[in-house]
Amino acid sequence: MSLLHTDQPIRGDADSPDRLNREEYAKRIGRSLLLPKDSPGLVVSLEGPWGYGKTSVINLITRYFNSLEPNDRPIVINFNPWLISGVDNIVQEFLVHLASSIDSSDRPTEAKDAAKQLLSYSKVFTVMKYIPGAEPWATIIQHVIEGVGNVADEMGKLKEQNVDARRDKVIKSLLGLNKSIVIFIDDIDRLPPDEVFAMIRLVKAVADFPRVAYVLAYDESYVNEALTRFGMNCANLYLDKIIQVRLHLPIIDTSDIETLVNEELSKMPVDALKEYFRDNESSLGEIYHHAIKYLLLSPRDVKRLFNRLYITETTVRGEVAFSDLLGLETLALKAPSVYEHMRVNPGAYTGTPDNLPFLLESSEEHINKCTEERTRALEGVSVELRKPLLSLLENLFPILLEYGPKHSQSYYAARGRIAATDRLVIAMTYGLPMKEVPLGLVKSFIESVDKRKALLTDICENKLLERFIELLQQFIQDIEVSNVEDLLLLLAELAESKYVNELKLKPKDFTRVRPIKQLLWLTEKLLAKKVHDERVKILNLLVSDQRHMSLGTFILIYCLRQQGFYNVADKVGADQQWCTDVELTELQAVWLVSVEQFFLSKTLCTQHEKGNIIFLLARLDKVKAKSYCEQLMGSDDDFDCLVSAFGESGRDSVKGRYSQIEEDFLETIGGAERIRTRARQRLDSTKLISTELKAMLMSIITGKKYYLIDASEGEPF
Repeated sequence: MSLLHTDQPIRGDADSPDRLNREEYAKRIGRSLLLPKDSPGLVVSLEGPWGYGKTSVINLITRYFNSLEPNDRPIVINFNPWLISGVDNIVQEFLVHLASSIDSSDRPTEAKDAAKQLLSYSKVFTVMKYIPGAEPWATIIQHVIEGVGNVADEMGKLKEQNVDARRDKVIKSLLGLNKSIVIFIDDIDRLPPDEVFAMIRLVKAVADFPRVAYVLAYDESYVNEALTRFGMNCANLYLDKIIQVRLHLPIIDTSDIETLVNEELSKMPVDALKEYFRDNESSLGEIYHHAIKYLLLSPRDVKRLFNRLYITETTVRGEVAFSDLLGLETLALKAPSVYEHMRVNPGAYTGTPDNLPFLLESSEEHINKCTEERTRALEGVSVELRKPLLSLLENLFPILLEYGPKHSQSYYAARGRIAATDRLVIAMTYGLPMKEVPLGLVKSFIESVDKRKALLTDICENKLLERFIELLQQFIQDIEVSNVEDLLLLLAELAESKYVNELKLKPKDFTRVRPIKQLLWLTEKLLAKKVHDERVKILNLLVSDQRHMSLGTFILIYCLRQQGFYNVADKVGADQQWCTDVELTELQAVWLVSVEQFFLSKTLCTQHEKGNIIFLLARLDKVKAKSYCEQLMGSDDDFDCLVSAFGESGRDSVKGRYSQIEEDFLETIGGAERIRTRARQRLDSTKLISTELKAMLMSIITGKKYYLIDASEGEPF
């Protein structure tokens, strides 16, 4: 079954009666090369442009020979003209190669004799090349070695060689093999012109032996040009004199290329074609039939493409959809100018640069801004390829389409599509960057309950937590989550961990999102997938356990916002609310009990998000808020803990984080004047305080804005 799935009819079936497929074509050539006993030699050419499949046909002929019974098989010799060391040695090296190849045949006695005679025959040409004017090689020897002595002496040596006698012995020994011999000489069109001329003449002038068939493979235009440079004004007529059968490879149909592509796909590792991503089942066939098949014009194109894929696929397996990788590697092969532009500026194709994920302009605006750049890159490609290349680009990057569906970066990333900038960068760097998290690990975390804690520990210790949470958000919608309750409670514990606290204390920029906020978004997505009763049960678990208080508080705030507790404009319809009015009241009561235990045990000071707890407490129960906070007024350590809980008010573009504490809030949590007095005492004490704490204390005392980085006063709003 074809690996390229499509609902479209495929034109030109390779097995249709009006066309001859290449395997049958190769068999017919192979049969004609099996020369009968006493048959003279035969020279056949396979002619076609570079990359048109000449080597493939030779391989098919060889496969046909190998399918024959041993007694019917010819001796097959492949001579690589690239290995010769120049025109001066071409004859000797060819005959020596022929001798060594025959010596390995399945008739040892006769083969050794034939090899011996061929080696003896080759020595003739060691002498002949020194003789100016000697045919057949005088016209093709470009450099005569100086100082060889008297020409007459050399002629004497030539006589001693007795060329005809040695040639007769070679012929006799070859016939004694009782085997047809087929010699393939491929890639003649890759040789320098002088060696092309020499190789063509060699076949007829020196090695025209009975029952020996030669198959010469070359690009006719190149060989004609090489011969013309050596004075052959009618190069084609010259070739006709030497080559008895000149074959031009049949026209390659798109179905021929498709057959080759399917063959190469079937050779890929099984894991390469697994469905790692959602919605990718039919994308391989679609991208091939919409674009790629119009870009792969020859068997060589197919081979070069898959030579790249065999290397690159293993490096990004499970990170990038195979269909997109196939399209990207086709671009690299057929449109290097476009590929290079994409490598330098990926955002010109995805709409979002990898080093600036949040743009002031929309993705569509950024794409439009880069139109001229993309056009210049496309101008580096031949005109006839531009239309299918545009189709390929639009398949890979839907944002380039004028009309049609467009999705978010996270949507494409979750499906392994290179339309997501991070997937494109991974595909073009052939592997994961140092701070990237393998998607396989993310999926395993979502699907495997028993592995979650160990995987999460490894992620945290390798300092990949932020990226891990980001990928979890992208994939949580597309993968079936095993035991959502377990996952949510694990994330709630993570929110209280030292790893999240370390992230919170890191220097921040404006594009980073607080880790607790990311965990909240992830929790929202997980809870949104649960039915009402299951969701309420999990909500109760989150707000009732001190180990989950940071995330539980955020979730309670979220539920309160849904019912307009902070702002009536935030209220959503009853069908969108996560709990009813009665259930929300119960959640608040459970949460207040947990908070009381927090203050009594003074574990509040160990919380990373204690500010949210105090702010929510002040909104839900002012009496309790004042009572609990007064308990932390006594010692300096407790008071420092209380101040640091609510002291950070926000951040701006001048110096970042700042403190600006309102009078009303101070009144709520213990009385404004009392807290200001305590703040003055703390500033006057001899106990060391941090710059951050100093800024917060100054803001409590004056009500002004102070930056946490240096305790300097800031401009008020």
